[in-house]
Amino acid sequence: MIHSHESGSGRRQQLTRELNHLLRRFRQYQSEAEWVAALLDGASHFSPQAAVFTLKDGTLRLRGQSNLALPDEFSFPISSGGAFASAVESRDPVTALRTPGEVGEHLSAPGPNERAQIIPISNAERVVALLFAAGAEPVDGDALELVAGMAAIVLERQANASRHAQIGRHLGTSA
Repeated sequence: MIHSHESGSGRRQQLTRELNHLLRRFRQYQSEAEWVAALLDGASHFSPQAAVFTLKDGTLRLRGQSNLALPDEFSFPISSGGAFASAVESRDPVTALRTPGEVGEHLSAPGPNERAQIIPISNAERVVALLFAAGAEPVDGDALELVAGMAAIVLERQANASRHAQIGRHLGTSA
């Protein structure tokens, strides 16, 4: 996480540098493992605990985690985590209580007011992954949504790599 003892300008410059570095990592990823590592590294700046799950055929499969003690081959049906299902259905981030009914038994927390952010990551019209972020203190949901958005953009870019598109006509040319 960004250290609070730095000046406002220094913190902003450091955050800008880290986000720019993260974007470069996303743009250059070559494997799912590299993409997941970049996503977890980016999330770690704004949340002490995070996990990345892929979604396929109604099942969430753990692809990476930070400061959570989840089993390596952890997976669960999306129907068993109400907040995950809501995030996929709405295609919007969801803030949820960390209860077994909302986030599943393994991601739940004993504190009655502990919350988690669940952020869907889409490739075109399909949610392909979810970012789970939590901690004892509230996490920065807007920043996490930005990190997840960068992750989604590079997925769409990779999926559309074979298409050639122009943004617009060249400026300064006459028709």
